[in-house]
Amino acid sequence: MNYDIHIYWCDSGERDEALKLKEILINNNVQTFSLVEFPIGPHPLPMFEAHVSATDLPAIEAQLVANRVNCSILIHKKANDHMYDHTEGARWLDTPLELNLEFLRTFRG
Repeated sequence: MNYDIHIYWCDSGERDEALKLKEILINNNVQTFSLVEFPIGPHPLPMFEAHVSATDLPAIEAQLVANRVNCSILIHKKANDHMYDHTEGARWLDTPLELNLEFLRTFRG
């Protein structure tokens, strides 16, 4: 199973932190995607996404825990069920954010 990582920020200081975390992911050969500078889909804050394998997740998560200061980080399974993935199949590093679950209920992707 593979996992998605979403790293969120709410101000310029946290955005800088997110960029540093993104650099750590890139240096560990984790596939990262562009910054999304506004809330989108179920995500209530700006964020970027990364994809990691189950094999690599423990080491990557340890790096995130060691380097995270203020950013909330969502790690979730990719089980092909968006609602499950973002709720029961998810865990948070730091304070959980309230996702837009209504979006997930109606999402057909």
